[in-house]
Amino acid sequence: MIRSLWLGLFIVVTTAIHGTVAIVVALLRIKRRPNDVYDWSTVDWSRGILQVAGTPVLASGLELVPREGPVVFASNHTSMFDIWALSATLPGSTRFVAKQELGRIPLLGPAMRRAGHILIDRFNRARAFEAYDQAAATIRSGISAIVFPEGTRSRTRRSHSPSPRRSRSSRYTWTAPTRSSPRAPCASGPSRSACWWVSRSRRPA
Repeated sequence: MIRSLWLGLFIVVTTAIHGTVAIVVALLRIKRRPNDVYDWSTVDWSRGILQVAGTPVLASGLELVPREGPVVFASNHTSMFDIWALSATLPGSTRFVAKQELGRIPLLGPAMRRAGHILIDRFNRARAFEAYDQAAATIRSGISAIVFPEGTRSRTRRSHSPSPRRSRSSRYTWTAPTRSSPRAPCASGPSRSACWWVSRSRRPA
């Protein structure tokens, strides 16, 4: 109970700190580039939360990830721990393709936008296509993208078939704008141990 309260408080405080940094840097018109302060705001935020939560990340297959350019990482989604584990462990600069509802969270939402994460309206086709263009531009700039093709959370490592409207945005990001980028399927295990692995990446046909 005490640990859960401490973790909750820590998440609020560290989100405020890292989110404020990302927003201030963006207001100073500092451009995004690989391994910059925007990356730090996400990676350090994630690593701190995992450390306080006492959740080790056991990763396998990182040696299979191409290092010469951006990659599209696709993973199942079981909880917030997936986000923190992927952010803290994947190589290079990464940005999430996430549901727009996260953008409504005070401070976190504006910070995500300023850092370059892509927020997609899964139920508005016109707005979704605008986000697709943003995702493609992010990848072309040399930054990798992390997507959840299922479009929602799942309780196990097995994939499932959610509503097409929910998953359309992630499926599109996984295919159309990224035809020249290698894809690396990921799988997350139980959130308490945050185990996950990356299978051999491949380039689309």
